[in-house]
Amino acid sequence: VRCLKSPLEAGNVLLVGEGSPSVCVSLAQLSAAMAGMNVAEIPHHSVVVEQPGLVVSEKNQAVPAAVKAIVTEAQSIRSDLRHFQSKLMGVFRQAGLKNSKVLLLLTESDLVRDEYLSFVCDIMSNCSISHLFSKNEYTTIVNSIRPDVLQAGLVYSESVAWNFFLKNIKCNLRLMIILYSGERRFQQLCHLVPSVFNKMTTIWLRNSTKEDLLKMAQHHLEDATCLEATAKENLAHLLAAMHQSVRQVAGVDNQLCCNSSGPFCQLNDSTYSKFVKKFVSLVKHRYGVLHEEHKRLTRAMDCVESVSEQATVLANAMVKENGVLDDKEHCALSFLSQLGQNTAIKEEHLKIIDKQKDKIAQLEKLNPELKSAYERAVDN
Repeated sequence: VRCLKSPLEAGNVLLVGEGSPSVCVSLAQLSAAMAGMNVAEIPHHSVVVEQPGLVVSEKNQAVPAAVKAIVTEAQSIRSDLRHFQSKLMGVFRQAGLKNSKVLLLLTESDLVRDEYLSFVCDIMSNCSISHLFSKNEYTTIVNSIRPDVLQAGLVYSESVAWNFFLKNIKCNLRLMIILYSGERRFQQLCHLVPSVFNKMTTIWLRNSTKEDLLKMAQHHLEDATCLEATAKENLAHLLAAMHQSVRQVAGVDNQLCCNSSGPFCQLNDSTYSKFVKKFVSLVKHRYGVLHEEHKRLTRAMDCVESVSEQATVLANAMVKENGVLDDKEHCALSFLSQLGQNTAIKEEHLKIIDKQKDKIAQLEKLNPELKSAYERAVDN
């Protein structure tokens, strides 16, 4: 923000987001908002050029395909330059005519053609941009800004109006270039247009150290309430060490291997932060799944324990019933034994009674004889 509020000579910024490329644009937009500036972007828009018909020479010989490809590429470059120039002139009108604070934001993906840097050089070279406008556009601008010139107390003329237009651009327009790919691309651009980057304030967002990576991981792991403090600390060290080890093995930290291609070209602080967030999300999700599974198993164990307790109660009741049955069986056996003894005694008594009855019957048979003998004895 301090750089953007500086004069044009010191108010342009080169932001190299080697460590955090994904936050560079957001950081630029935030800085522009804090400085009260509108952000203007010129995204690369490659114009599709129609393939010309088959060109035939005087000898009826077809033009080679390589020549047609060169012509097509040249036409594409001219179309892209015209597109970039038209968008850039719109930014100049916004800053010069509307007197609006504008931050021209150009990313590495926007500067796909090195020819675009010539326009950037024109901005940095004391706003020498008159050659970009046609005569009619030049006349339109000086006529449109005439009220502002007169209101400023100046004597109107075309040169005065144009200088007033350039002055507004110097006061209102700031340039920010964002590079993603690190030192190699930075060196290429510096060799290509050294006058541009010599006048820009360079802010380099390098890759974080192991301590910074550790703090970042610990910050994201704070959301993982399912983990203990020791586990969080161990995981933070593990994630930071993994990130640094992969970068070292891939050679991303080596300046000679710093390129924008390859499977490990996106290993930076932003991808590390996304990786840690995804890791924490997976841990929380897995913990939730395990927690639900634990609850389900706990409920099943509670049911098993309840059934086991009921089975224990039934087993104790069965033991008691078995004891009662044993007592009853013993009583029944005792009763049956006593009954058998009584039956034997009864049979003995019946036998004795039968014997007595036999004796009585014999006596009754002998009783008349005894009577007659008795009577005879008495008579004698």
